[in-house]
Amino acid sequence: MSNRRKIENGALALSIFGAILIVPPLLNVFNVEVLIFGAPLIIIYLFSLWILLIIATFFLSRHLSDSPTLEQNNDGFEAGDIEGEN
Repeated sequence: MSNRRKIENGALALSIFGAILIVPPLLNVFNVEVLIFGAPLIIIYLFSLWILLIIATFFLSRHLSDSPTLEQNNDGFEAGDIEGEN
Protein backbone atom coordinates (compact mmCIF):
# COMPACT_ATOMS: atom_id res chain seq x y z
CA MET A 1 0.00 0.00 0.00
CA SER A 2 1.40 3.40 -0.92
CA ASN A 3 2.29 6.01 1.67
CA ARG A 4 -0.37 8.38 0.32
CA ARG A 5 -3.03 5.69 0.65
CA LYS A 6 -2.03 5.06 4.28
CA ILE A 7 -2.34 8.76 5.09
CA GLU A 8 -5.76 8.92 3.39
CA ASN A 9 -6.89 5.91 5.45
CA GLY A 10 -5.54 7.61 8.57
CA ALA A 11 -7.57 10.73 7.78
CA LEU A 12 -10.70 8.62 7.41
CA ALA A 13 -9.99 6.80 10.67
CA LEU A 14 -9.41 10.13 12.42
CA SER A 15 -12.81 11.38 11.25
CA ILE A 16 -14.58 8.24 12.42
CA PHE A 17 -12.69 8.25 15.74
CA GLY A 18 -13.59 11.92 16.29
CA ALA A 19 -17.26 11.23 15.59
CA ILE A 20 -17.27 8.30 18.03
CA LEU A 21 -15.75 10.47 20.77
CA ILE A 22 -18.67 12.92 20.66
CA VAL A 23 -21.60 10.49 20.71
CA PRO A 24 -24.03 11.23 23.57
CA PRO A 25 -23.37 8.05 25.62
CA LEU A 26 -19.69 8.95 25.89
CA LEU A 27 -20.43 12.62 26.54
CA ASN A 28 -22.60 11.62 29.50
CA VAL A 29 -19.49 10.24 31.20
CA PHE A 30 -18.10 13.79 31.31
CA ASN A 31 -21.40 15.43 32.28
CA VAL A 32 -20.66 15.64 36.01
CA GLU A 33 -20.59 18.48 38.55
CA VAL A 34 -16.82 19.00 38.30
CA LEU A 35 -15.34 22.40 37.53
CA ILE A 36 -11.83 22.90 36.15
CA PHE A 37 -10.74 26.55 36.27
CA GLY A 38 -14.43 27.45 36.61
CA ALA A 39 -15.54 25.53 33.49
CA PRO A 40 -17.59 22.31 33.53
CA LEU A 41 -15.69 19.12 32.73
CA ILE A 42 -17.79 18.43 29.61
CA ILE A 43 -16.75 21.80 28.11
CA ILE A 44 -13.07 21.09 28.83
CA TYR A 45 -13.45 17.65 27.21
CA LEU A 46 -15.16 19.00 24.07
CA PHE A 47 -12.70 21.85 23.50
CA SER A 48 -9.70 19.59 24.20
CA LEU A 49 -11.01 17.01 21.76
CA TRP A 50 -11.69 19.73 19.19
CA ILE A 51 -8.15 21.16 19.36
CA LEU A 52 -6.55 17.70 19.29
CA LEU A 53 -8.54 16.75 16.18
CA ILE A 54 -7.51 20.02 14.50
CA ILE A 55 -3.83 19.41 15.30
CA ALA A 56 -4.00 15.80 14.06
CA THR A 57 -5.75 16.92 10.86
CA PHE A 58 -3.10 19.60 10.33
CA PHE A 59 -0.27 17.07 10.51
CA LEU A 60 -2.08 14.55 8.31
CA SER A 61 -2.80 17.19 5.68
CA ARG A 62 0.85 18.35 5.67
CA HIS A 63 2.02 14.80 5.02
CA LEU A 64 -0.69 14.29 2.43
CA SER A 65 0.34 17.36 0.44
CA ASP A 66 4.03 16.28 0.54
CA SER A 67 3.43 12.80 -0.87
CA PRO A 68 3.33 12.48 -4.67
CA THR A 69 0.01 11.86 -6.36
CA LEU A 70 -0.72 8.68 -8.24
CA GLU A 71 -0.99 10.62 -11.50
CA GLN A 72 2.50 12.11 -11.25
CA ASN A 73 5.16 10.36 -13.32
CA ASN A 74 8.83 10.03 -12.43
CA ASP A 75 9.78 12.89 -14.79
CA GLY A 76 7.63 15.39 -12.88
CA PHE A 77 4.86 15.74 -15.48
CA GLU A 78 1.32 14.90 -14.61
CA ALA A 79 -0.79 12.63 -16.74
CA GLY A 80 -2.14 14.57 -19.71
CA ASP A 81 0.56 17.27 -19.69
CA ILE A 82 2.34 18.01 -22.95
CA GLU A 83 6.05 18.79 -22.81
CA GLY A 84 6.85 22.38 -23.70
CA GLU A 85 3.35 23.61 -22.91
CA ASN A 86 3.05 26.02 -19.96
